[in-house]
Amino acid sequence: MISSNIRCFIPVVPLVLVLANAGRADNVVVPGERVGAVRLGATIAQVHQLLGQPTKSAKWKSGETQDSFLGTKPPVDEYGVEKSPRRNLTVIYRAGKVVQIEFNSPAFRTSKGISVTSSLRDFRRTYGPLKPYAYGMDLDEGGYVAYYYDSAANGIASSFGTQDYFDATIKPEEVRIHKRGTKVLPDPGGKPQAAKDEVPVGTLNKGAG
Repeated sequence: MISSNIRCFIPVVPLVLVLANAGRADNVVVPGERVGAVRLGATIAQVHQLLGQPTKSAKWKSGETQDSFLGTKPPVDEYGVEKSPRRNLTVIYRAGKVVQIEFNSPAFRTSKGISVTSSLRDFRRTYGPLKPYAYGMDLDEGGYVAYYYDSAANGIASSFGTQDYFDATIKPEEVRIHKRGTKVLPDPGGKPQAAKDEVPVGTLNKGAG
């Protein structure tokens, strides 16, 4: 069995355009440094000056704070459930300064072409060996395992959720940019567990697991 990404992708929404226009910057991602105009090390005030007030904010038990800047709501199905996630740029702060930037829009990409449309295999080809981290998440709608494949040396990580086995063709739900030489920050509330759900490409339909 295999899990496809729990969430799928939708076309780019105005959030990306707002970000680019606000900072008069392009949508280039520089691992270990920035996502568009938002840079690691920036203050909360500087981020708000660029993007305006966040759609929602939260404080983690570990002390970090989080701002989420959401794009236009996607279409809903016949039951009123959103068909795809809203475009989201999430900024994590520690002591009032940006320590991680997360995005799920394909408009943002590195100079090497890496984005949320890039597979785990693409990440490895570009950045070399990645350190996998897995966290069990028990949410009201059902548990899943959150995976983070991190290139600490470059300051970039691929993240996604799964309820089953997957291979290196899987694509991330989000890409996360953090300071080079540090570990990616996972979402709060997860329980660390062994990262053992990835199987070699081509074995998923041969009874893997």
